[in-house]
Amino acid sequence: MIKGGRNIFIIALIITIVLFSLGFLLGNYIAGSMIKKFQTEEEKLFFSLIALDVKQEMVENVCEIKDYDLWKEKEELGTMLTDLEQKLGKDNEEVLAKKELYEIVEIKTLLLLNKMKSECNKDFNMILFFYTNEKNVNGQQSESEGHVLDTIVHEYNEEKDDKRVYIFTFSMETKNSASLALKTKYNITEFPSLVVNENLLIGFQQRDVILDFIKE
Repeated sequence: MIKGGRNIFIIALIITIVLFSLGFLLGNYIAGSMIKKFQTEEEKLFFSLIALDVKQEMVENVCEIKDYDLWKEKEELGTMLTDLEQKLGKDNEEVLAKKELYEIVEIKTLLLLNKMKSECNKDFNMILFFYTNEKNVNGQQSESEGHVLDTIVHEYNEEKDDKRVYIFTFSMETKNSASLALKTKYNITEFPSLVVNENLLIGFQQRDVILDFIKE
């Protein structure tokens, strides 16, 4: 009876060691894959910044650039960042570092679109969305505002492609000088806040209020 109990204990110990080893190896593999993914995505952000500069230098007439293609390139990077937030959390240091770089890409895209709008008689709408991920009322309102904006983008960019809406998102938590300068320019002190076609809207805004400032 004692011998049988010892055998069971040894088998259980071996199984535990094997499971622990597998878990350790799997954890290392996942961590390694995530680090590689981070490096790849960081490279994409840097390449996007360089590509925007090169595009402006090479194209003599900015009107030759397609505004929707430019915005879609920025959106693909945004989707990548959202995926990282969901996997690692919005407060993860690596995610926050990527967000700083992403916002610089956004601002460069925003400046180029503004130039196209003024010089090429383009008639699209632009919304700047300033939000926070803080776990309080402001954070909850920011999340709700994001959902409202998603519905507007879908409606105008999929169903009314002649009057597209381009949205740029900026976090309260980012500290890069370009984003801080943008917040200063529009006097952003509360979150969420919107700048819809250069009109400042402070606090959470319902869909109908936002649509009042969008060109039909």
